[in-house]
Amino acid sequence: MMRTHLRCAAAILFFATSFPSFGESLVTCKDLGAVSTGIGWPARGEFSNDDYGFSVRVPRNVTAWSGAAKEAPFHGFGFSLDKTRQSCINLYLEWRVDRDEPPPLPPGLVTVPMDGATAGVAETHGEINGKPYLNRVVYFTSKQKNEFVDGQISLIIPVGDEKRARVMFDEFVHSLRFSQH
Repeated sequence: MMRTHLRCAAAILFFATSFPSFGESLVTCKDLGAVSTGIGWPARGEFSNDDYGFSVRVPRNVTAWSGAAKEAPFHGFGFSLDKTRQSCINLYLEWRVDRDEPPPLPPGLVTVPMDGATAGVAETHGEINGKPYLNRVVYFTSKQKNEFVDGQISLIIPVGDEKRARVMFDEFVHSLRFSQH
């Protein structure tokens, strides 16, 4: 009986410490569907969406795609940072359904300035199929009249592609602005 309890305790400890911080699993661009080139809404240059009340600047010479049929509701887009489609940036937004829900910002985030929103960032490091990866996620919430827009911007990169990708990610994040409409 004692041996069973020890095994259970060891298993719980293993699983609790094996998952990345902030409750996020390590993901690839393919997992997010962030590299669906040619599918859905295209976004280039300065992009704005009146429904969510935001604007953002897509990097030069890049076309982002929503990855969903044009008839589907808009919830953001993603774009690849390399030809292998292993490095990407993904923007996801949604309306908070229940106004009484607390903002979905995980605890322990580092605050990030964002016009018209409250935002914080977290990083997760780990391996996928034996290759080291970094997931950097900026979570945000913006009050729009009596409702809230919540979302996240994710940077998914194999370790080693970080410098250029981080610069593009930071520029993309800093270009995101919410207006109060």
